Order: sequence, then structure tokens, then C-alpha cells
Amino acid sequence: MKKTIWFIVNPISGKSKKKNLEQQIIKYLDHGRFDYQYIFSTHAGNLEELAKEAIAKKIDILCVCGGDGSVHEAGKILKGTNVVLSIIPVGSGNGFARHFDIPLNVKNSIGLINNGNVIKVDTGTINNHVFLAFAGIAFDAKIANVYEGSKRRGFYRYAWLILRHYFFYKPIFIKGKNIDEKNLMICSVTNISEFGYGMSFSPESFPADKKMELVCINQTPLYLILPMLLGFFQKKEIHSKRLKIIAFKEIRFKSNATLLQVDGETRYLKSDYIEIKVNEEQLHVLVDNKFKEMHNKELNERLS
Repeated sequence: MKKTIWFIVNPISGKSKKKNLEQQIIKYLDHGRFDYQYIFSTHAGNLEELAKEAIAKKIDILCVCGGDGSVHEAGKILKGTNVVLSIIPVGSGNGFARHFDIPLNVKNSIGLINNGNVIKVDTGTINNHVFLAFAGIAFDAKIANVYEGSKRRGFYRYAWLILRHYFFYKPIFIKGKNIDEKNLMICSVTNISEFGYGMSFSPESFPADKKMELVCINQTPLYLILPMLLGFFQKKEIHSKRLKIIAFKEIRFKSNATLLQVDGETRYLKSDYIEIKVNEEQLHVLVDNKFKEMHNKELNERLS
């Protein structure tokens, strides 16, 4: 029996990458295994509506053709259901897709759909906002906020915004039980090892061990942060008194932060109280068979 798959396309992200996308789906999708629909999201919140419709209609696979923001919109609705999330990564950062070794090439990502397999991954909540990959309340939230309003996209635009705002950002503090950190430029929680564009704050983060990591980085002079950034891009474990990583299942603290980013989407914080936890509901994600083997092996090692 054929499976049903909806390709949901964000018309804004990765316009050049989506050129002839439907034609490539027609050419490379295994039509002997799948019945498909090709749907454009038409307005803010429409992707969430479409994900809810997919659940109601018991669609087997919902494939997001977009970036981390689009993946976030669909995934937060699909968690705890049997609908499988698939991705054709045509955004800019594509951190979620990179972690799961989903090809950035359209043809190959369609090939993964034809031959892939399903794993279950954790999801998190920060102040009632669901996230799949990462969330933050410090400088990363500031950059995500200005990036959202930028007409230009991509790595170089992101890097320029970091340089433009780095020296003017006012660090935050967090204070709670067994945690008291001041002068923080970065205060981010990671569920996966990727942060976008191949960068990793926490290379040991694993998305199915019912734990997440809080990454705290103190305000750091630029001449010291550059070697640290190089290490992040090389996915190395960084040893620095300015960096602290705290593993947790649930954590609470107070902060003077005003902005929040969840998977790159920004919100204004309504309280100085921050609560972060791993959700009971997991998300089904389509990956290739080799990745599933490595994922299951590491999961068994971590849980043994």
C-alpha cells in the first residue's frame, strides 16, 4: 500500500534552491511507494494549520521544504503523533537537517525519502514555547531578531550582523538553584549538536537521551572569541573558564533577558522566570539507514 506524503513549501526561504523543486520531486520521488501533494504555505501560521490537517487526515509523512523556522513550525505540531517529519533543507542555516545528515542537495534529500527510516527524537519547552533543536535568551536571540527583519539571508549576512551588534550587546544574568551566572553573551539550550551553518556549541548533545544542555558563555573580547568560534565550527570540545555546559532534564532560573529565540524564531519574554524542560512527546524524523544505525548505537551506549 502506498504511503501519503505532503510536501509543504515555504515560498520565502531559499528561493533559488526551490527552483524547479516540484519538477525534481516528480522526477526523483518513488511514485510506486508514494502518493504526494505539493502545497505552498500561504501566510504566517499556515504551516502549523497544514500540520494539524495532516494529523487529522492521517498523512504518513509531512515533508518541510524550507529552513529551521519552517521545520520548527511543523515539528512542534507533529510531536507526539505518528506523522513523520521529513525535510528538504532549502533554508539558510539548516541546523536541524545538518545534525541528522539530511542532504542539502534536493535530489539526494528526495532519495532519502525513498529509502529512509524513522527515528524518535526529543523535543523541549521553554516558557511554554516548544523547540526542536535549540533555544536561547541572550545574544543569539538578539541576532535572530535582527536577522528576521533582514531582507538579505545566508551565512555572510548572519556573520555581518554578529560583528555589527557584538560590541553593543548588554550581557544578561541567570540565577537559580545551583546556578548563578553573570555577564552572559550566550545562554542557549541545545537538543542537537548543530547550531546552524555547521557550528556546534555542544558537540556532545544528543537528541534522544531525555537530556539537554544549557550553554553559558561569558562576555569575551573579540580576540579571544575568534579562536573559540573556530572550535565551534570544527565541532571541538572547548575548554575555557568562560564556557560552562550544564546537562539537565528540567531547569528553572530568573533572568533579566527580554528576548527569546526558539529554533531561530524570536519572541519577547513576558516574565523574568525561565523554565526549560524535556517534553514527554517525541518527534518522528525520517533519516537515512546509516544514520539510524549510528543513532541507535549511540543511544544504547548512552542509556546503558
